[in-house]
Amino acid sequence: MKHPRRYIWGIGLIAVMNLGLYGQLPDPKEILSKSESAIRNIQSISYRAEYYVIGTLKYSGNIDAVLSPHQGDVLFVRSTEDKFMGGKFVVHGVKPRTKPEQSIASYKIVYDGKKVKKLIEPEKVVYVNDQDQAGKYLLVGVIDLILNDFRALKPMEGNSQADRIQYEGLAVVGGVSCHIIHLFFTGESSLQEAWWFVGIDDFLPRKVQQKRYGLPKQEIMQILTMTEMKVDVAVDSSRFILDVPEGFRVKAYQMESSVSPTLPLGEIAPEWVLKDSENRLNALQGFRGKIVIMDFWATWCGPCRQAMPVLQKIYDRYAQKGIVVLGISTWESGDPVQYMRKNRYSYKLLLDGDDVAKKYKVSGIPTLYVIGPDGKILYGEVGFDGDSDRFFSIIDRIVKEHLNL
Repeated sequence: MKHPRRYIWGIGLIAVMNLGLYGQLPDPKEILSKSESAIRNIQSISYRAEYYVIGTLKYSGNIDAVLSPHQGDVLFVRSTEDKFMGGKFVVHGVKPRTKPEQSIASYKIVYDGKKVKKLIEPEKVVYVNDQDQAGKYLLVGVIDLILNDFRALKPMEGNSQADRIQYEGLAVVGGVSCHIIHLFFTGESSLQEAWWFVGIDDFLPRKVQQKRYGLPKQEIMQILTMTEMKVDVAVDSSRFILDVPEGFRVKAYQMESSVSPTLPLGEIAPEWVLKDSENRLNALQGFRGKIVIMDFWATWCGPCRQAMPVLQKIYDRYAQKGIVVLGISTWESGDPVQYMRKNRYSYKLLLDGDDVAKKYKVSGIPTLYVIGPDGKILYGEVGFDGDSDRFFSIIDRIVKEHLNL
């Protein structure tokens, strides 16, 4: 598989040279602005989607090994009133294969504005869930086929964070001539570069490539291509009815336990010694008699950044009552000291936590542990679902129970 940038240079550069011969290059910011307006005006859209990722992730294996892209037919009806997914949709797709022996697994998923329903052919099951965390979990992977900006209240908002935007010429995507806009990011996000292929006639995106790093020095390229696009087609409500085939079971999807890290509750937490942002040594043993909240995080991790205001709230409320909040910098490629200072987080930052993360069997971040006054693990959670109230209430309850507040 060729690197996407070679494709851009091979076609886009020639187009730029040709355009330069005949006049001034188009303004890339104006093109993106017109694309934003075009997306906002969409009522419904259908297209054929193809999504794949290339690169290598240390903790996920070599994802160059994907043998087939994730493909599917998408119908999306945009609604700014829908806070769950930004609109109704139907996706009929085929999961990517990662091993030659895997069979092709097709699925159909429907969100009708109230419930998520997913039909999985090999399992002969239809899962039905409400607008809850389990419902969101059913959409994992599937949602990759729906361009996030189609669902967003403010399309293309993230592009405003780009440090540099340049025009790179023309390319044909699925028979549609497109402008190529190249964006560069140097902020705290995991996103490094993005290429938008925008239709020259309707200004709707036909392809989006995003280069990110999942872990330090481990780059991945996410590529979504949309072809056979139709806009504002008439959509009958029957499209959002999922008929259950004969022989299929209907059941609620039960999430696998992702709220408990590998280390079991009740065990003595592994000891560690780490330096803080002022180069002072800190040992877990030194916090005995206090409740310790340990958050493994990184500046490039979006969910980590979402969780940090809640941790600050816990710290502000209980710092004087025997609570220690520790942000343990893990898998870092940025500047955690500067990030915490810039965002005025005042709980303690510990640096170079990769080895400690291994002791605690951290497989994803953020990972949070709560350690009791006796050094035993009281609670653990992997990831952050964006529900700040739930997150705060869990930690608040644990703190009150063990400090007798």
